[in-house]
Amino acid sequence: MRKTLSAVALSLTTIGFQAAPTAAEQINFSTYIPASERAVAVGFEPLFKAVSEATGGELTAQILTAGQMFGPFDTLPGIENGAVAGGTVFSGFYGKELPHAAFIEDTVAMNEDRVAAIGAALETYFQDCPGCMEDEKKAGVVSVGGHALAPYVLICSKDISSAEDLKGMRVRGTTGLMNSAIRLMGANGVNVAFGEISQAFERGAMDCMLGNLSWISLFGITEIVKTAVPEPTLGIVPAPMFVTFSRNAWDSWSDGVHKAFMEQMPHYVADVTLAYRETDQAARDAAVAAGMKEVDLGEDFAKLQADLETVERERIVTEARERGIQDPEALLAAYEKNYAKWKELSAGIDNDPDKFAEKLWDEIYSQLNL
Repeated sequence: MRKTLSAVALSLTTIGFQAAPTAAEQINFSTYIPASERAVAVGFEPLFKAVSEATGGELTAQILTAGQMFGPFDTLPGIENGAVAGGTVFSGFYGKELPHAAFIEDTVAMNEDRVAAIGAALETYFQDCPGCMEDEKKAGVVSVGGHALAPYVLICSKDISSAEDLKGMRVRGTTGLMNSAIRLMGANGVNVAFGEISQAFERGAMDCMLGNLSWISLFGITEIVKTAVPEPTLGIVPAPMFVTFSRNAWDSWSDGVHKAFMEQMPHYVADVTLAYRETDQAARDAAVAAGMKEVDLGEDFAKLQADLETVERERIVTEARERGIQDPEALLAAYEKNYAKWKELSAGIDNDPDKFAEKLWDEIYSQLNL
C-alpha cells in the first residue's frame, strides 16, 4: 500500500466514506506501452492496485499492454465509444480533438527539468486552462494526470565531434519539435516508424535519432550507437492526459473511487517521472561500456538549443491558433509562470519521489474535484 500523502488525505479515506458497500467492478485500461516499460511497472500497476486496496476492491483494472486493444492513434476513440473504460492518451496525437492539452505537451523545447515540466503541465491543465476542461467535455473523457517523459537527446551510429558534422546527416524526426531541430542542424529528416528504428540503423537508412537514452536498450542498438550528446537536451515532453477515462465510466464510480485516484495519482506522477532517470542511466552505462562516446559539441550546439526554443515558441503558438485556441499566448504565459514556480520547487524536491508526490498533492491534487 502506498503511503498516504497527508492527514487530510487520510481523513478522506477513513471517515469521509461510510456509505453502503458498492459492487465490485473490473475495468479494462488500454495502453500501447509494453508491460516491461516503467510507465506500466512503476505506474499503472501500482496505481490501480492502490485504488483497489483503498476502496476494498470496489474497482480493479485489467491493464491491456503493448497495443493489445488500441494503439496510440485510436485509444481516444476507443475510450469515447466505451470499448474500454480508460487508457493512455498522448494528446499530441489528438491535436484536433484535444488542442489545449496538445499545446501544453508542445512546450517540449522549453523544458529542461522533468519535475518542473510535469508539475507545470498539470497545474496549467487543471487550474489555468478552461479550454482543457471544455475539450474533455466534448470528447466525453476525464483525465486524472500523466507524467513527464525522459529528455530528448541526439543519439548517432556515427562518430560526431562538432555541430558541423551534423550537416547532411539523416536524422529520424517524427514530431514538430524534432523536425525543427533537424532543420537547425542542417540535417536531413527521415521518417522511420518507432518499431523500425533498430533495422534503420542496421541498414544505414538513418545516422542519428532524437530520442530518450533508454531507447538504446529498448531497441537493442547498444552495439550500434557510437555517439550521444547528453547535454544540452533538446527538451522534455510533459503528458498531462496519460491516465484518461470515459466520462460515463468516471461518473458511475463512487466518491470513494474518485478520492482514491486523487490520493494515489501524485505517487504515479512522481514515481514514473523519476523512474525514467534510472532507465536512461542503465542504457547509457551499457552503451558507454560497449564503446559509445558522450560528446560535448560546444557553443554551436548550445546555440542550436537556444534557437530551437525560439523557433518552437513561434511554431506551437501558430499551430495552436490554427487548431482553434483563441489566446495561445496567454496559455503559454500561464505555463511559463507555473514552470518557474515548479523549477524552484524542484530544487527542494531533489528527485525524491516522496517529496515530489507531497508537493503534487499540496499544489494540485488536494484541490481537484473531477
